[in-house]
Formats: sequence, structure tokens, C-alpha cells
Amino acid sequence: MVFERSPDGICIIGRDYRYQRVNPGFERISGRSAKELVGMHVAEALGAEVFEQTIKPKHDRCFEGEEVSYVGWFTYPDTRRYISVSHSPLRSKSDQVEAILTTFRDLTDYALASEALRSAQAELAHANRVATMGQLTASIAHEVNQPISAAVTNAQAALRWLSADPPNLQEVRQSLGLIVDDAARAGEVIGRIRGLVNKAPLRRESIDINNAVLDVIALIRSEVLKHGLSLQTDLATCLPLVEGDRVQLQQVLLNLIMNARDAMSCLVEETGELSISTSSEVSDCVLVSVRDTGAGVHPNMVDRLFEAFYTTKPEGMGMGLAICRSIIEAHGGRLWVTANKPRGAAFQFSLPAK
Repeated sequence: MVFERSPDGICIIGRDYRYQRVNPGFERISGRSAKELVGMHVAEALGAEVFEQTIKPKHDRCFEGEEVSYVGWFTYPDTRRYISVSHSPLRSKSDQVEAILTTFRDLTDYALASEALRSAQAELAHANRVATMGQLTASIAHEVNQPISAAVTNAQAALRWLSADPPNLQEVRQSLGLIVDDAARAGEVIGRIRGLVNKAPLRRESIDINNAVLDVIALIRSEVLKHGLSLQTDLATCLPLVEGDRVQLQQVLLNLIMNARDAMSCLVEETGELSISTSSEVSDCVLVSVRDTGAGVHPNMVDRLFEAFYTTKPEGMGMGLAICRSIIEAHGGRLWVTANKPRGAAFQFSLPAK
């Protein structure tokens, strides 16, 4: 009764890799009848390449007495399903495994819902990045304007040296070289902006977290100085690489830095200090810290700070920290907040080293 009425697909596979018995659940998942399947070779049902490369090695492990489980997408004649599979060795009268009991649980609806959730989270994260970059418009304009203004100044100098009698070609070459450098600087700033604003699929790559920090600092430096804040960095050398999406991790840094800026906006007589540091923990993790000298976080608010739609800012949406935590957790890390000494808050996140 369990075999016949189980909502999961169950089958028995012999040592010849042929189906000996299948239940109605397996018929439903595979799209074939029991009459078709019994006696059929697994390679015929799933394809020779899939059988040889994926299925047979797992069957062989099970025939040696090992319990084997895995999940993945499977293509059947008329459908494609996300299936959780478990293989259990069957013995009757001897120690030899005579057959495999295989259970298939259809998780397609769950997988599609998870993909939809990830897509929605990615859309929300992108919207948050665009909104944050909008707040930085003046700062970004300043960062781009600096190298452009320098390029114009150097171009005017080159024209003056060309107009001399005789023309000073050495000075002209130097001025042209500076123009090239200025244009490259402007291009780098625009490249960083495009990277953060572009809507792109998740990319997992090896990341030097120090370089990611420096790229974000290059975008927000003018914003920090405009608010009269002091910016300090303490980036550890020889940090291990981390694996993940560079844009998403930079979004977390950008959010934490902007929050620190806002936390110190009420300071009147003192200069606020923003500190960004990296270090390598003994637990094979990379630690990033963003510290401020603002009012700090009340102990009763710590647990709610990362809740969606909870905000301490009059104009805030309450999504920034919630998005940051979901990004860090998706990278296998952890994000938390503690009190800074002597005052302020310290937001920290750790990422597993590659």
C-alpha cells in the first residue's frame, strides 16, 4: 500500500539497470506507463549520455552498499522536472545488493517558486541600487567632472606649447599623456557607475574584496567630504579571495557607507569619522567592517534593523539593510551590527574565503 499510494515516485532497479517495478507516482513523473517501463533499461528512459555520465556512477555506488541522494533537473519525453532522488540498496538473503530502491520526489513547483523569489529579490536589489545612485548624483558628477576639467586644462596647455616659437614638443607630449590619463580616470568612474546600475544576471567570480572596497570609495569620496566627514581605511594585505557577485557585494558596501553618512549627519561640533576595514578571520572568512561615530543603535532596535520595511529614517523605505542581509546570506556569509567604541555603530559582514 505504501509503494502503490505514495505521492513520490518509487521504482526498483535490478543489477542489469532495468526497471523491475514502478509505482503510479513514478509513472506520473516519468510520463510513461508501468507496462512501458518494466524491463526497460534506465539508459533508454533517460538517454545514454545522461545514464553513463550521471546515473550509472550513482547506481554503482549503491550496488556497493552506499545510500546515495541528489537533486537536479531531469528531462522526460514531454516535460522537464526538478527531482530529489534517493537510492537505497536492497538485500534479500545475502550481503550482496541485488537491487536498488529509488525514490523520486517532484520539487518542480518548489524550484520554480524559488527561482521566482530569487528573480524578485534581484529586481528589488537593482531598484535599491538605482535609488542609491540617484542620491549620489551630485557626488558622481563631481567625480566625473574632475578628470574632464583636468583634461581640458592639459589640452589648453598643449595648444600653448604648440603656439610657441619654436613649438615645445616635449611639453606637448607630456600634456597629451596627462590628457590620456585624465580620460582613463573618467572612463573608470563611468565604468563603476554602469557596473552598479546595469541590470545583469548573478555572476559568481573570484573577488578581491579590497579592490571592491576601493572602487566604492572612489564613487562616494566626494559625498563623504561634502558632509564634512573623515574617511579612514585599514585594508589588510594578503587577503584570500571570496567568490560571488561583485556588483551585489559593492551594493552592500554602498548601503552601509550611506547609512553611516546619515547616522553622522546630526553631528554639529565634531567631525564624524567613517572607518572601513578588512581582515581575515581564523575561521577562513574575510571580514569587512564599516564603523561610524554617530548616535549608535539602541539595543532594543538591533533585532529589527534588518527587518523589511523597518526604518529609523523619516524618508527611509526600510529595505536597504534587509536587501544587504539577503545578499550576504546568499553568499554564505553573515551580516550583523555591534556598538562602536567609544560611540557609534559598527556594521560587519563576513564572507567565506574561496
